[in-house]
Amino acid sequence: MSFQEQRPITEAARSHVRETVRQWLGVRKDDALHVPEMPDNLARLFLRCEEWEIDSRDQWGNFEHGLADNTRRRTLWIPEVDEWVNSIRATLPPKVQTEPLWPNGHKFALCLSHDVDAISTQYSALQLHRLKRRELLAKSVLTGADRSFLAAFESESSRLESLRPSERPSSAVESMDRSIQIEKDFGIKGSYFFPIWPPKVDSPYDCLYTADDQYTYLGRVMTARDIMLELAAEGFDVGLHGGYHTALSLENFLHEKHLIEDETGLSITTTRQHWLHWDARVTPRIQFQAGITADSTLGYNRNIGFRAGTSKPYFFYDVGTDEQLDLVELPMVLMDGSVFSTMALELDLPRAKQIAFDLIDRIIETGGCASLLFHPENLANPATYSLYRECTAYCIEKGAWGASLKQIENWWRDRTAKLNAQSPSTEH
Repeated sequence: MSFQEQRPITEAARSHVRETVRQWLGVRKDDALHVPEMPDNLARLFLRCEEWEIDSRDQWGNFEHGLADNTRRRTLWIPEVDEWVNSIRATLPPKVQTEPLWPNGHKFALCLSHDVDAISTQYSALQLHRLKRRELLAKSVLTGADRSFLAAFESESSRLESLRPSERPSSAVESMDRSIQIEKDFGIKGSYFFPIWPPKVDSPYDCLYTADDQYTYLGRVMTARDIMLELAAEGFDVGLHGGYHTALSLENFLHEKHLIEDETGLSITTTRQHWLHWDARVTPRIQFQAGITADSTLGYNRNIGFRAGTSKPYFFYDVGTDEQLDLVELPMVLMDGSVFSTMALELDLPRAKQIAFDLIDRIIETGGCASLLFHPENLANPATYSLYRECTAYCIEKGAWGASLKQIENWWRDRTAKLNAQSPSTEH
């Protein structure tokens, strides 16, 4: 593991931490109440200082949980920052008036989100053609046949495009239909992050469908574009699932953001990075510069828990430039792949439910947000479907406010503006 010298926490960063703590507590900016300083170890965890100090990344270019200090200390599944904030909340004088953390008396929040890597579990001929190309991009040595395939890719894609009208649409019954039905059953509008093809720079990891690919969705034949537009019209949050190379390149990010906006006519302001390819040193600033206002990538591919020690939303702080970005970050605390994948925790369903409920209980105790990521195509798996439905039911039964990333962002910005506004008693 390659380390750089430990970065000191600057006064500007400490000021940001203080302000964030006051926001979490709901204390107005003009209230003279003294709030204790967050301990340095927790401030560094929250600011993600270690991601600036450790150069090592995994094979996909990610800072994974094995590199993290709270993994070493066995506290990754504990919201340490939120627990400390709650200890401060318990000491506030009774006369201090605070803004509620969540709307309508809810004690915690539930954010349902979906990275729509695939709309269906079925591949069309065009998607299979793109899949083979993607697989070849991952090979270190290409045969003559491989090179011939890549050379003929564009012309063969055009031929397959001409045959599209005669193809049977791929069914979304086991994927998107199931995801939408769960949210409608519980009265929640979740977030759906869509990729867009083709990327500006090829990657062996990126998704395979275009806005024109056709599906049977909720009993109707629709294009991917139609599905995005219908979701947006119904009040769901439609965001960008930026491809692998968008994490480190503003040009690549803007290409995909503009492409999905041009295809749909929607204004895209929320995101989660594909493959959770997210670098604290680069990606948040790229997202901010591209006009993104809320992100929910901060989590791990191969574990669950609290990467920054918190499950609550906050404005991201760029340690490199020493300034706050106008970008709301909502940490992602549990992903289906992290729970079931053979590359991750590889849990069976009973153990997965027990651990997920334990994690949610810690979020409830600290008044945070259970931000869950389930891929629609994975809902064809009975275990994934059961875990998603039961986690959602558990949160709602416990009194969660169910919302999308966009709804949470809007609430957080409005609440922050209210806290920052001058109170009538101090106006002259």
